[in-house]
Amino acid sequence: MKRLLGVTIISISCLCSFAQTFSGNWICSYRNKTGINHVMALSNGEVMRWQAGGEMQKIPDIENAVQVSGGEEHLLVLDKNGYVYTLGMNDYYQLGDPDLVSKKIRESERMVKVKGLKNVIAISAFSKTNYALLRDGTVMAWGNGNEGMCGDGEKITSGAYSASAAGKKEPVKVINLDHVIAISGPMALKDDGSVWTWGDGYQGRLGCGDVKSVSVPGKVPGIENAIAISGSRNGGYALLKDGTVKAWGTNYKGQLGTGVPSSKIYQGSRDERSLIPVSVIKLFNVKAIDASSGILALRKDGTVMGWGWGELSALGPLGGDVTSTPVHVHKLSGVKAVKAGNGSGFALLNDGTLVGWGAQMITTGAYKNSKTVIRIKSLGKLAPL
Repeated sequence: MKRLLGVTIISISCLCSFAQTFSGNWICSYRNKTGINHVMALSNGEVMRWQAGGEMQKIPDIENAVQVSGGEEHLLVLDKNGYVYTLGMNDYYQLGDPDLVSKKIRESERMVKVKGLKNVIAISAFSKTNYALLRDGTVMAWGNGNEGMCGDGEKITSGAYSASAAGKKEPVKVINLDHVIAISGPMALKDDGSVWTWGDGYQGRLGCGDVKSVSVPGKVPGIENAIAISGSRNGGYALLKDGTVKAWGTNYKGQLGTGVPSSKIYQGSRDERSLIPVSVIKLFNVKAIDASSGILALRKDGTVMGWGWGELSALGPLGGDVTSTPVHVHKLSGVKAVKAGNGSGFALLNDGTLVGWGAQMITTGAYKNSKTVIRIKSLGKLAPL
C-alpha cells in the first residue's frame, strides 16, 4: 500500500476499510416495486436485503461481495475479484449489459454481470448512472449519460431526454481523470487531494462557480488536501486532512452547514446555494462523511454530527426541518461507520450492532418513521469493514 496526504491507497483485499473512509458502500438503499430496500454487504461476502420492519434475507446469485451501492431503482455489487453485478431497473441501461437492451429487457431481479468491466476497486451508483473506479486509478461510467453524467466528453444532452439520447449500454471511460483513489457518483478524489466533478451542474453541484452541466471532469477550486468525498444530488462535500469539511451546492435545508438560514444565501441568479466550496462550521476531528438530504459526519471519538434536512428525525431530537449548524445525532457513540439516507440514517457500532433511525425503519406510521434509534440486528463477527 502507498500513502499520499494521509490517504491509504488500497488493494482489492482492503476494500472494506476503504468503504468506511470514503464511499460508505457497506450499506445502501434502493427502490423496487415493493418499496424501499435496504442492502448490506457482510464480511463473509453475503449480501443481505430487507425492508422496513422485515427480516434480512440473502440476495442470491452473488458471493464474495465487498461493496454495495444503491441507485434510484437499481443495485450495484462489487465482488472481491473486481467484478461488478447489478439488478433492478434497466430503463437507462443501468444494468450494463447490451444484450439486455437488445432484448428490450427493462428490469432484472436476478444479478447481471456488467460487461467488459474488471479490476474494479470501488463502485458508486448515482440515480440512474453508475461509476466504477479501476485499480489503475481511472473511472468507468454507464447508464444515463444526459447532462454529461458519463463524463465521456460528448455533447451535452438534456436530462429530459430518453435513454437513447446519451445512454451508455456498457461502461465507457471518464475522460481527463487519472490517479483517482475514491469516487462518489460523478465526483472523484485524486491522490494529490484534489476533487474533480462532472455532469449535471444544477444548484452548483459541481462546485466550480456556475450551474452549467459539463461532460469533462473539472477540478473543484480551493480544495487541495481532501481525504474523503461524498456527493448528493444537489451538492458535494469534501473531508479535509485537518478533519474539517467543505460543502457546496444547495442550501435549501441548510445543507451547507454554514449556520446561515437558506434565505440568507445569495449567489448567482438564485438564492439558497453556494456555487463554490464553503466551510461547514463547528465541525472538527471528522474521519468519515456521507451525504444525502441530510449529511452525517463520523468523528474520531465515535460520535456523529449531522446537518441539512432533519425532518422525520433524520438528525435526531436536536435537528429540525432545517438544520444549518451541525448537531449531535441521537447522542450516538461507539460508532464505526455511518450512512445517510433520505430522511434516515444508519450506524454500525463497534460491537457489530446495526442501528437505524428516521424514515423507512419500522412498519407503523405514515412514513414508517422511527423518532428514536432502533436496533436492527446484532451482526457480531459478520459486521463489515
